[in-house]
Amino acid sequence: MFWHNFEFLCNREGKAPNSIASEIGIASGTISLWRNDHSKTPSPKKLKQIADHFHVTTEWLLADHVDSYSLLSDDEKELIHYFREMNDSGKISALLAVKGLSEQGAFKKERDIAAEH
Repeated sequence: MFWHNFEFLCNREGKAPNSIASEIGIASGTISLWRNDHSKTPSPKKLKQIADHFHVTTEWLLADHVDSYSLLSDDEKELIHYFREMNDSGKISALLAVKGLSEQGAFKKERDIAAEH
């Protein structure tokens, strides 16, 4: 539960769990413990630090499943809506356009994301 949710949020930021842990003052050994034994969960203090970092609730972190849609911004939800409405040809064109933007450097890098926080 916790580990999968934590890992999902780290991936969403484009960072490794150890990188996030370092940013919020959690030892890498603790991360290894959580990764290797999914029955382990953070102390209430660490759980709160993680929740605050990701702007989610502690309850969400401990939930049995990840409701990733609830974490999307309105813009991301709108993109998904439009993509789902497209025919196959439109989807291919959209994916090629996004790939082109990526190759042009239009996506945030880890340092850009860190600068926002």
